[in-house]
Amino acid sequence: MDKSGNEIQEEYSTQHFGFPPKTFLDNIGILILERVSNVLKGVQTVLMEKCPDSKDSIPSAMSHLQKDWLQATQESLLQLNKVLLQEILIVPKDFVLPEDRVHVGKRLSEEKKEFKILSAMFEDKLFEIKRLHAYKKCLEEKVSELTSIDEEYSKLLEEWNSKEAVLDIQGLDTIMQQMISKCGLEGYDEKSHDLKERLSS
Repeated sequence: MDKSGNEIQEEYSTQHFGFPPKTFLDNIGILILERVSNVLKGVQTVLMEKCPDSKDSIPSAMSHLQKDWLQATQESLLQLNKVLLQEILIVPKDFVLPEDRVHVGKRLSEEKKEFKILSAMFEDKLFEIKRLHAYKKCLEEKVSELTSIDEEYSKLLEEWNSKEAVLDIQGLDTIMQQMISKCGLEGYDEKSHDLKERLSS
């Protein structure tokens, strides 16, 4: 049967301190309560001897007093026990019972394996991040290169369009000259002759 967490903790505490702290504190609390009860009984006896006229009312008054004192004492003891168990009577984390050392060693071995696996995964992720970073840098360089090419192409296209417009004008002049030559209008002067007159002659 597996032990509960409280049972294991109590066993460890008993082995470390040489006594079960909770049981020890409970026994001290019982002794204190018994001592308070005995003191109150002694006070009651003295009062009954010193005040025989109040003999009948003293037991009732002392009973209420004893109840209040015991309740207050018990509450104080509970708070004290809580502080002692949580802050003072603490088993060190590295304390291991002989029969549990095998299990602890096995657990540590498993944790070590898990750590190695996680470490390898971390290294893989780190390598992947570095690779992506290098790829991103390469893409940025390619984008910059393509941007430069695009700008250069735009300049060349603009120059080409300008030259093409000039060529179109020059080509038109050539065609006109050829037409004039074929029609025998080589000496045509627009300022001094009329095109219709030359064509009719």
